Amino acid sequence: MKKIMSLAFLALLFACDTTPESKPVDLNAEEAAIKEVFETLFQSIEDRDIDQLASVFADDGIFMGTDPDELYTKDTIVIGWTQMMKMPEIPTFDFIGEPFIRIRPDGKTAVYSTKYYWNLFTTLPLRQTFCLVKRDAEWLIDFFDFSVIPYNEQYPALNAAVKVVDK
Repeated sequence: MKKIMSLAFLALLFACDTTPESKPVDLNAEEAAIKEVFETLFQSIEDRDIDQLASVFADDGIFMGTDPDELYTKDTIVIGWTQMMKMPEIPTFDFIGEPFIRIRPDGKTAVYSTKYYWNLFTTLPLRQTFCLVKRDAEWLIDFFDFSVIPYNEQYPALNAAVKVVDK
């Protein structure tokens, strides 16, 4: 009898929709919160506030630089920026257009991509694409890819100037 009751209970449980209804996501509010993350990030560089900079990165995030071998953890990013913040002058970011933001409909992940000039190591335009995750109601940068993005008409000159290096 217990087996029959248990089976009946399981059948009833599966017959009913036990999936909780998801709350609608206010994508405008999420976009504003994501923009705030990047305002914090770039302001922390200007203010040379390493703790504020570190606060927007996920502890278990993975971050890629411009060199094919560059793969960093949050700790490596913080160490690198700590060193850069000791420089007498940090070049400003000259943004190209508006950032691209795409938030998943569930409001838990997003992509943010921005283009800019930053004369720290090149006069070519740069693109940084970020993946963000929402954890405990807070958006954090979980991944980024940093790349140099020359204009198409610059490739012939770059190809002529750059010798392929065997690794």
